[in-house]
Amino acid sequence: MNMIKKITEGIAKGIKSKFNEGYSIYTEAIEQGVKKPCFFILNKACKFDPLLGKRGKITYCFEIEVYGKSREEAEGILFELFTALGFIDTEEGKLMGKNMSFSLEGEMGIFKCEYTIIIQMQEEECECMEHLERKEV
Repeated sequence: MNMIKKITEGIAKGIKSKFNEGYSIYTEAIEQGVKKPCFFILNKACKFDPLLGKRGKITYCFEIEVYGKSREEAEGILFELFTALGFIDTEEGKLMGKNMSFSLEGEMGIFKCEYTIIIQMQEEECECMEHLERKEV
């Protein structure tokens, strides 16, 4: 399972633990039949920064779209997401949410959050140089 799916599942668990089963959670686009209030979990971007020692930092940028029955309900839900998604559980362990913010557009709210992991990159396999001997002349 890839890391985006693991983080998406961690976000869904965080939302479920905070809001119980009263809210639908979607991870893909739905054309019709959306039950409000609901959440859409969307991965918007991944950023990679190389680090010393054959390591790298990957930042996963997520947006959670919140559809409430009213603007006030959506705003209340968005405030609750700060605590619900501050730390999420994944198969890789706990991840801390960073750069969290939200905005409101009518009855829809957009909550933005980033999760960062550090990876160890594999060394490239290569043939070693032959041993060089020097003869005295």
